[in-house]
Amino acid sequence: MRDPYTTKGGAGFRTSYFSHSPADTEAWAASLAPCLQAGDLIPLYGDLGAGKTCFARGLARGLGVMGQVASPSFTYLREHPAGQIGRPALYHFDCYRFHSAEDWYDLGFADYLDSDGVVLIEWPSRVLDVLPSPDLVISLTRGEEDQDRLLELWASPDWGKDRLSLLQELFSCSF
Repeated sequence: MRDPYTTKGGAGFRTSYFSHSPADTEAWAASLAPCLQAGDLIPLYGDLGAGKTCFARGLARGLGVMGQVASPSFTYLREHPAGQIGRPALYHFDCYRFHSAEDWYDLGFADYLDSDGVVLIEWPSRVLDVLPSPDLVISLTRGEEDQDRLLELWASPDWGKDRLSLLQELFSCSF
C-alpha cells in the first residue's frame, strides 16, 4: 500500500490550520472551492467524529452545489449537482463500510473519477490501492478541546501552477 499522504508528483504545497469550531472548519473547506475543478480527487482522512462531514458541508457551500450535505455512511455516496453552469458537482463518498477495495469497482464508483465533479472520499484508506494518485489530500485530527481540529492539506506540484499559486495566496492569511 502506498503512503496515503503522497500526492501525484511528490512533495508540493503543504499547509495546516487549527480550527476551534465547526464553523471554522466549514469556512476553511469553503475557501478551497476557487481552487477546485471537475476531476479533482480529494481523499479526506480523519477518525470517527473528526469533522469529515462538517468539512464536506463547507466544501459544498464553497462550490455552490445543490442539496443538503449529510454523511453518506449508509448510502456510500451522496451526489450534489452543480449549482451554476461551469462549476463542478460534488460526489461525496464514504468507504467506511467497504469490505475491500474491490467494492469501489463493484458499486460502479470508478466512473465518477472522470466526471463533471469533485470527488471527495471519506475513509479513503479502504480503497487507496484502486485510486489514482490524488492531487490534493486533506486530513482532520481532533484537538485537545472538544471542537478543536487540526486541518492539514497536501497539494501535488503537478496540480497546476495557477492553482498552487491560488492555494498559497488563500492560505497565506488566517481565517
